[in-house]
Amino acid sequence: VPFMALAYIITAFVIILLNIGEVPRIFGMIIGDAFTPMAGVGAAIGWGVKRGVYSNEAGQGTGPHAAAAASVDHPAQQGLVQSFSIYIDTLLVCSATAFMILITGAYNVNGAIEGTFL
Repeated sequence: VPFMALAYIITAFVIILLNIGEVPRIFGMIIGDAFTPMAGVGAAIGWGVKRGVYSNEAGQGTGPHAAAAASVDHPAQQGLVQSFSIYIDTLLVCSATAFMILITGAYNVNGAIEGTFL
């Protein structure tokens, strides 16, 4: 999984670098759309959803399986790695996904594929 995440992040950076001129517009879009009425509705929906589903599986009990198989000198080392992985997943991978979707224009595709097919 770390190699897949690294490959994904590298791909995201390549896509962002190839479209570097769009980055200021993307930041403007993110900041401008954050304070609209639709954003408030989305926040209300998100508040409910985030209580049930987490992108990093925090609290679901699936992380310890991978951590238990690690060979480390001290258990605290693995605890720090597991703690850091939450930030990698949530901040880096999720942000990279958002930038790729916004930069490529895949967020506003009408009459095309939807949902899981996107």
